[in-house]
Amino acid sequence: MFAKREEGSTGQLLNLCFWYYFFYVLTGIFVKFFVPKVGDMEWLVWSTLGSNVLCLTVVAIGGWYRLKSTNYTTFLGMKIPREFFYIVPSGICTAVVIPTTTLMYSLPITVMVAMVIMRGFVIIFGRIVDFIQIKQGILKKKVYWQEDVGVVIAMLAVSAQIFFERKGGGLDFLKYGPAMVILVSYLVAYFIRIYIMNYYKNTRPKDAIYDNKGFFGIEQISSTITMVLVAWILFNFVNPIQPAADALDWKSASSHIGQTISVKGEVVRTEEIGGVTYLYFDKASTGNFSVTIKNENYKSFTQEPGKLFKGRVIKVTGTISGDSTVSQMEITGNKDYKILDLKQLIGFKKAFTEKHSNWPWQMFFGSFFGAVAPFAVFIFMFKGRTATFANLANRLTSLIAGTTATLIIWFTCSGKIAGLTHWISQISGLDYELLITKIAKFPKLADWVSLGLIFVAVYFLSLAEKRRVRELKQQHELK
Repeated sequence: MFAKREEGSTGQLLNLCFWYYFFYVLTGIFVKFFVPKVGDMEWLVWSTLGSNVLCLTVVAIGGWYRLKSTNYTTFLGMKIPREFFYIVPSGICTAVVIPTTTLMYSLPITVMVAMVIMRGFVIIFGRIVDFIQIKQGILKKKVYWQEDVGVVIAMLAVSAQIFFERKGGGLDFLKYGPAMVILVSYLVAYFIRIYIMNYYKNTRPKDAIYDNKGFFGIEQISSTITMVLVAWILFNFVNPIQPAADALDWKSASSHIGQTISVKGEVVRTEEIGGVTYLYFDKASTGNFSVTIKNENYKSFTQEPGKLFKGRVIKVTGTISGDSTVSQMEITGNKDYKILDLKQLIGFKKAFTEKHSNWPWQMFFGSFFGAVAPFAVFIFMFKGRTATFANLANRLTSLIAGTTATLIIWFTCSGKIAGLTHWISQISGLDYELLITKIAKFPKLADWVSLGLIFVAVYFLSLAEKRRVRELKQQHELK
């Protein structure tokens, strides 16, 4: 795997896929160990910082910030490659993709749906970009039927979890504004980025310099600058709690018995008794006001109400019942409530304002995601291949890596080898029982079906690769 391969050869592609797979497995393992202790947003902040430090270090040491080009122009008195005008926007899109990838998992949406959206659309985007660039005359190559079959099978693979899940994924999160902003931002940014990477690849004249390291370097620098600027603006100028002037404080509810009003407050605890979920706004064991949701109405919410509302600042509308000492309001669906806080932004600010003794370790272990980044880009931009093929190679490698990480965690943390699990519990700081019951998950039937479909897609991808190599050799692009 360390041997130098001819640029654009199958050997070079496999080399990139191996290292992408290797670092992706490590990333998947460390996420499982850190997120239960620190939470999604804290891990996002410090792991992203660690990833960027690693990438910028590689760019600086390797000199990847010097994009090689044969086409220069003058901008603000400086001579720069013309490619800067679209590589910098690609970096801005990368700055959107990196945080929204983690934020997608923090939405009121099942992990399965998030995975299908994130992986499935990236696969589809490759085919769409090829279609557009063929129509534009940018891409001169034909998309083989084997690649199209690979796309279909890969989509079945990423969707297998939903097909096997009896409860279904649910798309009610589409009615939640912040979720839609994150989702649309992720998809639009990823599509633009894929288009730009393939525009660079497909517009290189035959004798032109093809500098994918330089592309990555400039993209990474512009991405980091963008993220730092946006983080500064969010931290200093954006209020994470939306105002609700038409709602009363929850403490006033008992003064409005029999009236239909709106109240607001933070749900500090929840409990389920006799098929009814109670939301409390008071930390005391008995509160003078609660919001109730009957089991028969759970389907009207994006998640189980206890999970959806705990720790959130909400506005609820309904009729107050009870008396001055104990009052309550029943809500039945999404028309009766509004989430006022931006949970992700609150977590983002807390990552900086609260003390975190293990933040250096979060940066270090999070930096393995940064090690994934260059290999991901080099696969996306692999010379002589269509976006359909390259995106499939990228996504299928990540899917196999995800299953590998799951198996490694199950083997080491399931208690099958008690001494090993105890040792991991000690060095990770996670409770032994937590490792066994929550973290060590053996792949389900759907995971194995998905993995089987992935290997079928890989088979068709290999057929396409053989055809492409023959074509490139006939065109003297490969030896």
